[in-house]
Amino acid sequence: MKLRWHDKIPDMEVLDRTGILSIHAMLRQVQLRWSGHLVRMDEERLPKRLLCGDVATGARRQGGQKRHCKDTLKKSLKQLQINPVTREDLAQDRPALRSSVKTGSAIYKANRIATAKAKRAARNNQITEKLEDLHAPVDNATVETRWWQLRNVIQSTTLDVLGRARCQQQDWCDDNDTDISNLLAEKNGLRKAYMDLWTDATKAAFFRCQHHVQQRLWEMQDAWMIRKAEEIQGYADRNEMKNFFKAIKAIYGPCIKGNAPLLSSDGTTLLTENSQILKRWAKHFERVLNCSSAISDDAIDRLPQVDKNNELDLPPSLPETIRALQQISSGKAWGSDAIPPEVYKHGGPRLMAELTTLFQELWR
Repeated sequence: MKLRWHDKIPDMEVLDRTGILSIHAMLRQVQLRWSGHLVRMDEERLPKRLLCGDVATGARRQGGQKRHCKDTLKKSLKQLQINPVTREDLAQDRPALRSSVKTGSAIYKANRIATAKAKRAARNNQITEKLEDLHAPVDNATVETRWWQLRNVIQSTTLDVLGRARCQQQDWCDDNDTDISNLLAEKNGLRKAYMDLWTDATKAAFFRCQHHVQQRLWEMQDAWMIRKAEEIQGYADRNEMKNFFKAIKAIYGPCIKGNAPLLSSDGTTLLTENSQILKRWAKHFERVLNCSSAISDDAIDRLPQVDKNNELDLPPSLPETIRALQQISSGKAWGSDAIPPEVYKHGGPRLMAELTTLFQELWR
């Protein structure tokens, strides 16, 4: 669909036609028609929503200075390898602009993918080199001791190479840090003036500012929640389930796991302690799995007999361990040991050998 600025189409109708959630999302996406029109139009002719309000801030760092739509546009042009200084001259020639944007977009995408692959390969090599220095465990050590030693080495190695994960839980205060700091500074100044000089004027000014700050904080929180709701709804509409759950987790944090309370066997007492719950589950499964049953020998004799496959009882070999670890899906949540599954896949031959030895000990 082609849109022209002089069509005088309302903003909401534009969003409905294009299927994009907001003008901010449309502006952030590197699209030809918006980039081409923005670079050759004066600020007086641009929509007011692009120059003020939340849309005008564009992308900004947490607590950093606001970046307006022109700043976002200049950054996009630099990513497309287009000189922002000569953007007006280039925008006069529509075919040249289209060709430059397409070429720059392809180059930017290829460079970004190549850079990500190079960084990932460097981290994999670094982890492999560090894990090659694994010390052999004591021969008479138990399986638990061998696993604890291996686990500690893997955790320390990944911590040195990858570092600690940053907290991804988002908060509306972080996105409005500068505005909140300015409001609180103004309120604190009026409070200090009221404490120094108790008059009706200072009291009225302080309470008026306090009411204004509270109202603005509520507005910021509501606006932030609305933007996040639109973002999550967009992921759901586009069936991007990974981004959908990632956005929810970033807002509300990880889910807290706990044992649900259970009723005792007689149904009179509610068990809340973890030890009592575990004993209740053990007793339940013991009764379910060890219940008596009637077995018919005639039915067993009628079953088709097959030859024994002794290979199924052999301990796992090194090729089997490597094949099993390579089939692990990336991006999955790690277990209680806090070791990402990608570490096992790219740990190198020494880690594969140690895991194979550990599996063989467990097999025996």
